[in-house]
Amino acid sequence: MKNKLLQNDIYDIIYDNTCFPYLQFIRVDQICGIRYVTMQSIVTGEMFTFEQGDILHIKRINKIEGEQQVDRKGIA
Repeated sequence: MKNKLLQNDIYDIIYDNTCFPYLQFIRVDQICGIRYVTMQSIVTGEMFTFEQGDILHIKRINKIEGEQQVDRKGIA
């Protein structure tokens, strides 16, 4: 079963050796065969778009259940 990003959950992402904390999932787009993941910082409101293949690590932070690992291959 694939793990999917959920809009109501908060994530930390490591992309290009930089940590982007407290991001909320917005959408996934596929353009010319490349999949992009758009997230928004819940702290600053800033929007980020990541190329899915370059995401090194995603950690979902469940507000109720604590922290849970998410496999980046399961992004849909």
